Amino acid sequence: NSKVMQKVLLKLLSRQNITHIPMHNPRDALSYLSDPHNPRPNFIFLKMQIPVMHPQEFIHILRTQPPFANDPVLRAAPVIGMDASRVRESREKFIREWGFDDVIPRLMKMKVLRDVLLYWSRREVVANQGS
Repeated sequence: NSKVMQKVLLKLLSRQNITHIPMHNPRDALSYLSDPHNPRPNFIFLKMQIPVMHPQEFIHILRTQPPFANDPVLRAAPVIGMDASRVRESREKFIREWGFDDVIPRLMKMKVLRDVLLYWSRREVVANQGS
């Protein structure tokens, strides 16, 4: 259930004192991000199954089209997919072909989220060839 998953993620982020702004679909997120007066995210979490816009399209727009591609904070924000599959090949495909920076299980433990946040907070994101 995506609403339960979102509540769990928001709770995990709150426990880490991370400000979060939930968006219900990628179009809303792009609209929000297109306004330079809105706070910029340091991380972008994205479900793999989204009815409004394919995740690959969202990442492509975010990484290649103005005003998103011109925003240094957005360029540095990793796009982290949340996937129900536990298949390693799926994870590698999402990173290589779809342009995700990382993929985590939708049902995650606090330690997994903490490790991912710590890892990406120390890295510079470089545009993926698949995006």
